[in-house]
Amino acid sequence: RSVPNSNIPLKILLVTHNLNYEGAPLMQLHIALGLQRKYSFMVLSPLDGPLKDIYESAGISVVIKEMEQDSKVDLVKYNAYLADLIKYLEKEKIDLVYSNTIETFWGIDLAARLDAPAIWGIHESIDVKRYFADNYPQEISQVAINQFSYASKVAFVAETTKQMYHCVDAMNLVVIKNGIDLKRIQEYRRTHEKSTLRNLAGIKEDEILVSIFGTVCFRKGQRVFIEAARDLSKDKNRKLLFYIVGAKQSTYLNDLKRYIEENGLEEKVKIIEVCDDIYQYYMMSDYFVCASYEESSPQVVLEAMAFELPIVSTNVFGIPEQIRNECEALLVEPGNPIAIADALRRLMDDANLSDKLTQNGIYRLKSKFTYEMMLKNYDYLFQEAFQEGSRTELVKYWSVKK
Repeated sequence: RSVPNSNIPLKILLVTHNLNYEGAPLMQLHIALGLQRKYSFMVLSPLDGPLKDIYESAGISVVIKEMEQDSKVDLVKYNAYLADLIKYLEKEKIDLVYSNTIETFWGIDLAARLDAPAIWGIHESIDVKRYFADNYPQEISQVAINQFSYASKVAFVAETTKQMYHCVDAMNLVVIKNGIDLKRIQEYRRTHEKSTLRNLAGIKEDEILVSIFGTVCFRKGQRVFIEAARDLSKDKNRKLLFYIVGAKQSTYLNDLKRYIEENGLEEKVKIIEVCDDIYQYYMMSDYFVCASYEESSPQVVLEAMAFELPIVSTNVFGIPEQIRNECEALLVEPGNPIAIADALRRLMDDANLSDKLTQNGIYRLKSKFTYEMMLKNYDYLFQEAFQEGSRTELVKYWSVKK
């Protein structure tokens, strides 16, 4: 299987569940920007978001096709949604589909109906069959599970995550580690002063800033972070501040604000909304915390390593593949605010330990998680999937014609 005209790049449809400043959509954006000289990308999302402008400013077209809630639970409407997409996309002559996150199983189904090869990028460390059973009716859940057989490759970001999908009868599972554009971060650090950013934010020179990054939700453990902040605030020998970066309106966020108020932490804990310049908060920070209950290969951990921040993190799923306990970070069990607080105390009391972890972290980042490595691996994956071609003959469609 080859491209008829080698001067014409493969046209790859990137399917995403949203276009927000979140880990998986951002990683897909970085892949597209890094490989757009070699491939022609087009983005499909059921929801609009701030990443749309970034794609379009880079010359990558974005199509927003809203998926009604009923399309996720009604097989007839699900098939109608895909039929509308096929009418729109047939003229585009898609060579390959890359569908990002477990939620976009319908992108793999779409590829099958377009008779195009497909790659399914999965970031979630979950019980997959239980996830679909809990969130979709049986007939659509079965459609979703079938897509593991259709996808040319199912790409995970961590070996631990891949092992969780052993229940899926598929021989097409691979692992590609996330990478980070270290040069971009180094340039940011070169052109921005930590003291200047802290002054603008009203942070005093003798105040210690501990930050947690990521979408504010239960899975990310911000409540545990605040509980650790409450415990650390008992230390009268330190002036501590705590930033929660990545907030957007939700019931969970309201619960966090209520907990902060009830515990008198309004002067200690600050909530920062989602923004396009997240690097400024890494620059301001002195320590980084990841308190997640579930993660596969979080971008925020790589960013903390790149900014050479001492790290305290939970040891869940793929995180120990990124950072090792007592080597690049201090790792603790999830849901334990006292363990987080005590680990932070160790780092604050031992500058040599903090320096060792950060230096080991930047070395590991350069040797294992570079942007160039990630792009090379996805480039190879795209070529391999295209050469293998469509696997339509392996798929049984679970559709109902009425």
